[in-house]
Amino acid sequence: MKTLIAKTIILCSTIGLITCSAMAQTTQPMPVTNAFNAKYPTAKVKEWKMKGDTSIAMFEMNGRHYKAFYTSDGMWVKSERNVKHLSTFPMQAQMYLKNSKFASWHIDNLAMVTTPRHNMYMVSLDNHSGNTSYESNGDNVTQDLYFTGSGRLVKADQR
Repeated sequence: MKTLIAKTIILCSTIGLITCSAMAQTTQPMPVTNAFNAKYPTAKVKEWKMKGDTSIAMFEMNGRHYKAFYTSDGMWVKSERNVKHLSTFPMQAQMYLKNSKFASWHIDNLAMVTTPRHNMYMVSLDNHSGNTSYESNGDNVTQDLYFTGSGRLVKADQR
């Protein structure tokens, strides 16, 4: 009897997980799903999110973590791949970070960003290194810096 109950619980849990996974996949518009599957046929989707009208797929491929961004009609906007070490960035970008006003800032995230027109490196930085007292006095600044493949700074976005 206990074995039957255990098997039933396992079966129901498995069906629930499969249903949740299927529901997560079907909540995206068909053009988005089709465009994603065509661009990344070997990817393993972990999660879909929405940010405004943009669908964002978080996925793994070749042992790496990615995000892909799509408009609701299935147009690919960009993809980001997490990068673990600043040493993989071009030397010019590393030198810029070391010798600029951002030298003392905390690196929150490193990524390779691919768009239909460009391949870039992105660094997300903040000036508070996790110290929440900055947030209460308004001095908390977060900055995204974008570098070309050769390491030239091309864009800075303050958030």
